[in-house]
Parts: sequence; structure tokens; C-alpha cells
Amino acid sequence: AALYVLAAVGASFGASQGPSISSVTQQVISHDLQRQASTLSMIRSTAASIVGPLLGGLLCAVVGAWLVYAIVLGFFCITVFMLIGIRAERAAPNNESGALEALAVGLRYARTRPDILGSYVVDLIAMTLAFPVAVLTFASDLFHSRFALGVLFAGIPFGAMIASLTSRWTSKVHHYGRAVIVAAGAWGLGIGLLGVAPNLWVAFLGLAIAGASDAISGIFRITMWNESISTDVRGRMGGIELLSYSVGPVLGNFRSGLSAGLMGLRLSIVAGGLGCTALVATASVSLRSFWNFDARSDQNVAAVKAQRAAAE
Repeated sequence: AALYVLAAVGASFGASQGPSISSVTQQVISHDLQRQASTLSMIRSTAASIVGPLLGGLLCAVVGAWLVYAIVLGFFCITVFMLIGIRAERAAPNNESGALEALAVGLRYARTRPDILGSYVVDLIAMTLAFPVAVLTFASDLFHSRFALGVLFAGIPFGAMIASLTSRWTSKVHHYGRAVIVAAGAWGLGIGLLGVAPNLWVAFLGLAIAGASDAISGIFRITMWNESISTDVRGRMGGIELLSYSVGPVLGNFRSGLSAGLMGLRLSIVAGGLGCTALVATASVSLRSFWNFDARSDQNVAAVKAQRAAAE
């Protein structure tokens, strides 16, 4: 019970932190470096998801879990002091009466930006139809290896890390929406490959392809948001993004578990992956503003750049 309570408390702090961090990133990093900042963000998260469990498991086995928790607490205190040292721009006057009104402001702004809504829709489709984490434990039984589960769990972050470290080519891509749509489709194909994999290493390859695609999608989505969302509503839009991030994986785990029980594990994974790719391709036809988004000519990008220049 204590673990569930602490997880809920941690999630609530994370929900408070996410929108603020996205807003601070836009403020303290120059407009022309937002893509690089997005890449570093992906490297940070994927490195943590790979190195953290490895070190945690090693320390738990050698010393004990108490040291792991002590280290986490120590790093938490360090990051608090680092964040205190950040000097962000002075916030605009806030006349809102509460969190719900702030969220309403974000929703009203979102309705004026169908291109931004498109980025949420595509990510939600990909996560809902093809998020495989809930069934990886069962998938590991297909390959009859003692280390199969560890290999499968490492697949997505490994692919994401490789894609992030080799993402210099993304600086030549200016149609962010098209990049996100292609990456989301590739995510579905990677998950589909997991479902038909004849052995563990093909399954790992499928997950790595999915992880790499997710990282590329994340780089372009975050860059698009920070380059084109007005600074006075960036944090509020971050709250909406958080809803997208949290709802998609939860629905995806529920779908994958339910369909695996109804139609079998492999068919559930393959249907989710291919369904994701097909639905993303279909949705792109109606998400024209997202598909046509071009950072070189977009008026919102130009407006935010002027906003930042005036503030600096």
C-alpha cells in the first residue's frame, strides 16, 4: 500500500513538473537551439531508462536497496538546487483564478492550432494501438531464454538512444508534422515485427525500431511545440501534452492486455502494430495543417521567435 501511495505522490509531482519544465526550456534556451535541446532531452530520458535499472539492480544485489534509495534522494536534492539557479524570464501577469481556468486557456488556444492538435492525435493513436509494455513479460515466454525479458525491456530505450545520438540529420528536416507521422507509422511496424519475430533477437530488433521511431517523433514534436507555441501559454499547453502522454500508454496497456486475452498474444501485438500504421496513415489525410507544417514559413514560429528576441 505504501508503494502505491508513494507512486501516486510521485506522479502528482511529475504532473506539476512537466508543464513547468517545457515552459522553462522554451524560455532559457535560444529559439535556434530548440531542436538540439529536444535531442538532449531524449538522450537524457533514454540513458536514464537504460543505465538506471542496470545500476539499481547491481547496487541492490551488492549492497542493498537502501543505498539505491539514498542515492536517488541525494540526486533529487542536487537537482532542486540546480533548478533554483535557473533564471527564467519574468512571467506574464496571471489573471486566472485556478488550475481549471488555466487548463481552459490552454484548450482555447489549442482549438486555434489544428497543427498542434494533430501532434497530440498522432501520438495518441500510436500509444493506444501499439504500446506493448504490458505484454512483454508474456512475450518473453515465447523465446525460452532466461534473459529474454531483460532483452525485450531494453529494446525500446536502446533504439531510442541510438536514434537520439545519430539525429544530426534532423536539422535538415523542416516539415515536422510529416516526420512525426512517418515515425509513428514506423513505430507500428516495429511493434508488428515483434509480434511475428521467430526468435529473441528479431523481437529485440522490432522493439529497437519502435524505440528509434518514438525518439524521432519526440524530437520533432517537442521542437514544434517549443518553436511555435506562444510563450504566454506554453506551460498551459504543457498540461495538455501531459494528458496526451499519460492517457496513451495507459490505454495502450489496457488494449494490448485485453486483446491478448481475446485473440492470442502474437495476433494482439501484430494487429496493434499494423493497425497503428494504417490509422496514422489514414489520419494524416485529415490532419492537413499538421502534415503541411513547415518551420521555415510557419507564422506561429516567426511570432514566437520575435517574442523571444524582444524578451532577450
